Amino acid sequence: MITKEIKNAVADILAGRIDSENYGMLSNYHTKTSSHRILSDNGIKITSRLSTTDEVTQNGRIIAKVTYRYAAHKRNGMYKMLKPKVEYL
Repeated sequence: MITKEIKNAVADILAGRIDSENYGMLSNYHTKTSSHRILSDNGIKITSRLSTTDEVTQNGRIIAKVTYRYAAHKRNGMYKMLKPKVEYL
């Protein structure tokens, strides 16, 4: 069962990944350790391809699909990643 706590933890982890993808060493977003603990306690894993889609699995069963979006215009010579769209199944 997917609770609001799990959804918030997934959103926190994805926000950290996107910030580090956009800014690299200069990123200043730190994910909460409680988010990592919540996901590990419930057996939830997020694939880390960061290309166009990722999957959120719980004990090997897909519970959500993550679709990444990119900005339409370049900023500082690159297309920035925007907040992803997470679809829970």
